[in-house]
Amino acid sequence: MHRYRFHLLFLLWSLLGVCLCQNLTEDVHNIHPVNPENQTTENRTDQIQPVTEKFPNQIRMDTVRTWTNSDQNFTDNVQTRTRHFEQPIWIDKIFSDAMWTFVPGSKVNSQCTNQGQVYRQHLRDNTHWAVRMLDASVVSPSGLLDGDLIQYGHADQCIHTHIPIQDFSTQFCMPTAFWAPKRFGGMYDEFFTQGARDWPPYDMSKTVWDFLRPRDVYIRGSRQRFTWGICVPEACSASDIQTSLDTTLAAAFEDHGIEFHVDLAPIMCYSAKEIESRKMPLGGQLWVITVLILAMLMMLGTIVDYQHRKNSQQALDQQLDPAKTTQVVSFFIAFSFISNMERLCKKSEEEEVPIFHAAKFLGMCFVICFHRYLFGLGYSQNLTYLERILHDTKFFFLNASSQLLDVFFFLAGFLLSWNIIRRRNQDKETPFLFVIFYRVLRLYPILLAAISFNLWVQPYLAEGPRWKIWADSEAQSCRTYWWHNLLFISTLFDKTDFCVTVSWFISTDFQLFLVSLFVVYLAEKFPKYRTAVLSTAFVVSHMVPSLIIYLKNEKSFWMASVSDVQDVSHAPYIREYYVKFYMRSPPYIYGLCGGYMVNDLMKRKFKATGDKIKLSRKDFTDIDLIQYGHADQCIHTHIPIQDFSTQFCMPTAFWAPKRFGGMYDEFFTQGARDWPPYDMSKTVWDFLRPRDAYIRGSRQKFTWGICVPEACSASDIQTSLDTTLAAAFEDHRVISQFLCHPLFTPLGRLTYHMYLIHFITIPLDIFTLQASPYYNVYALTLRTFGDILMSVLLSLVTTLLFESPIGILRKKYLNI
Repeated sequence: MHRYRFHLLFLLWSLLGVCLCQNLTEDVHNIHPVNPENQTTENRTDQIQPVTEKFPNQIRMDTVRTWTNSDQNFTDNVQTRTRHFEQPIWIDKIFSDAMWTFVPGSKVNSQCTNQGQVYRQHLRDNTHWAVRMLDASVVSPSGLLDGDLIQYGHADQCIHTHIPIQDFSTQFCMPTAFWAPKRFGGMYDEFFTQGARDWPPYDMSKTVWDFLRPRDVYIRGSRQRFTWGICVPEACSASDIQTSLDTTLAAAFEDHGIEFHVDLAPIMCYSAKEIESRKMPLGGQLWVITVLILAMLMMLGTIVDYQHRKNSQQALDQQLDPAKTTQVVSFFIAFSFISNMERLCKKSEEEEVPIFHAAKFLGMCFVICFHRYLFGLGYSQNLTYLERILHDTKFFFLNASSQLLDVFFFLAGFLLSWNIIRRRNQDKETPFLFVIFYRVLRLYPILLAAISFNLWVQPYLAEGPRWKIWADSEAQSCRTYWWHNLLFISTLFDKTDFCVTVSWFISTDFQLFLVSLFVVYLAEKFPKYRTAVLSTAFVVSHMVPSLIIYLKNEKSFWMASVSDVQDVSHAPYIREYYVKFYMRSPPYIYGLCGGYMVNDLMKRKFKATGDKIKLSRKDFTDIDLIQYGHADQCIHTHIPIQDFSTQFCMPTAFWAPKRFGGMYDEFFTQGARDWPPYDMSKTVWDFLRPRDAYIRGSRQKFTWGICVPEACSASDIQTSLDTTLAAAFEDHRVISQFLCHPLFTPLGRLTYHMYLIHFITIPLDIFTLQASPYYNVYALTLRTFGDILMSVLLSLVTTLLFESPIGILRKKYLNI
């Protein structure tokens, strides 16, 4: 009986299951009716396939809108999707769903459309070349929230894919997407709501749209833009690809209330055929040939110079007259590596401030470090690292370094006035027009080499999707605005692109040179009003930028933001304020006035280490070499501490300068006059040099009084004083020796070349990469030292090849 009951229950349960399945099947057919007329024979006969035999794109194909439908079908589809709309998890999902099924097409380019369909068919068949194209493309971006906004893909895999179909080849493009959510059903309210906290750390309990909402550009860069790589048929133009991407992705994102736009220029695509066809033009070939000829001349000149020196030395050894240098020999010697290196390292007899070389070289090293940090981080995959350190006090030098070039403006102004003052003190007139002409002759050789290099050589140095964009853009700027750079007026026009990105400094410096030269002309022409002229220039140079900053409510210096770093030459603050000569005039005019100030102090016999410096209100260059202090005050001081009393001691100090850095040369040089009166125009070290004891006593010893605790023995006091004072004087010696080291003489003379060259090596490193680098302090420091080393080496080469020979030949044949 129980057995029959069990069978009966099982039968009823089976009937109930059959009814439920029938109802569900009818519901499915009501929601998704199948039109037999639209079904292909393949789908009717073989609707069930193994998953392994069906490409994933085909599985996704059923959920993607077909753009060949009529307007009515499109409206019905939108309404259906609106009824079944769900909030997207993240834009990666929308982007990925659309890109899995994307193939380019065109209404005007049938070859593009046909090849797109061929690509789609072979993709379904898992053909090797088609899958390689898909695999080389970025289908789903990642790391956008952390700032990885350039998703490269695999360009080499794409362009080196061989397709066994006639007239079918690949190209690799890097389109840029711009997207933003709309006010859509309250889904993105946090994106449009101003939150209480704008600075990190961000509230992780809120939606991602709160994190993405617009913030101050100095806090965080926008994440509403990213670039990705895609491999497509070469038959499709950039316009075809952009239209196809824009149509497909904009429609997919529109369903989720997000506006989406794609931008793609022809310069952002490249292929293997293009690389083969990109031949260096005639101008570039002539540039390379010129460099090779100069290198050969340097080798020949070095051999000729060596042989000439050897013959001259043999003639001297044999007490014969040395052979005269012929015109041909002197021409080749102008290119000699030996002679040019000697001239580069030799201290000029007219050099008055050797520390300037150290200031220029160290300043240039910091400029290179600043450029590497900012521009390198601007294209890194961890953009949040840049955003964090831009407002981190430990990295304050990044924003402060934007004013590092003021060092060079100050030195340029000082040397301008100092050289003209020196000529005036020698009763020589200064031909001001000739000064301008000479300045242009000094600037043009390396500037012309840099412009021609950017125009004809740099685009062909390397390859890659980003390198083409960078190098071709630079070349186009040179092609359009080369004459602006040669006339030094590129910074006067906001829409002028800099031919060489850092060439703005040369233009600004030359403009300030002309203004300052006019000020010096007035000061020299009307010496009676010299103080008034210089004071007016000083005040005006300070007031003009201050008034502009105040009236336009701008910052007093450039605070870098992420968007500025990624396109620094078009940053609004850079173009409108930073590069303008009237905004950079204060340090130049300060240096100009500084030259006159130093000259005036020297006329007044002021010595920084001489008889105008007071120590304990005593004059040590006079005979008062015993400084007593106040002994009674010391020993009669009552100290309300047990076993604490005072004593008064009078130690004696012995001191003498050492030979280093050329600072104390006059101390060790035997002068022509030993008897007074002494030459007050020389340094104090000439006065202090050892003389006959019957003429003048030594000043290298003095005694002074000091009040110390009585518990300290004489030995304790001597040891403490010796350690403290010796260390203080040694520190001064070490710092001075370092800054005045002869090594800085050639390095300081290379800074102009380093400035132009370092912005070739840094972009070459950044834009030839085919993956966004990850940066930290160690990686950036390592690259910075590499940039400095490469800049020094390449600057040495260009100096020996270009500047030194041209300078020698200019003096020989033009006498200037």
